[in-house]
Amino acid sequence: MNFNSHHPIEHKLSVVRTLFDRSQFLISDSKDRHAEDLHIEKVLRDCGYQDWNFQKVKKQMKMKPLKRKQKMDSANLRLVVLPYVEGTLERIARLMRKHQVPVAMRPVKTLKSLLVHPKDKQEKEEITDCAYKIPCASCEKC
Repeated sequence: MNFNSHHPIEHKLSVVRTLFDRSQFLISDSKDRHAEDLHIEKVLRDCGYQDWNFQKVKKQMKMKPLKRKQKMDSANLRLVVLPYVEGTLERIARLMRKHQVPVAMRPVKTLKSLLVHPKDKQEKEEITDCAYKIPCASCEKC
């Protein structure tokens, strides 16, 4: 994912976090792990990521066990999922998190919504012989 793409910053940072997590758990030799981390940083820099991205993710990874405990404490709160609008949703999410309301962001348009259309749309004039089934509220008849 290119850093200049229209995605929430959390999604971009999760790309970095995922790659560093994989190197930590999959590579046992410390020299190989260090070489892999350098490779990850080089590739992500080519995609527009900057040093602060790597520093922030590494800091988050050190605090990971603490965050899990906080998530369990706030498990009784409902997650609010909002469509991502650049510049606006970041401010709203920041305000909601100050009040301990967990917020997640989702893209407005996805590849699936743009590409997958299994059925052709029918015009209202083409729809005939429709049957409606309305259940009775007081008995089992329709």
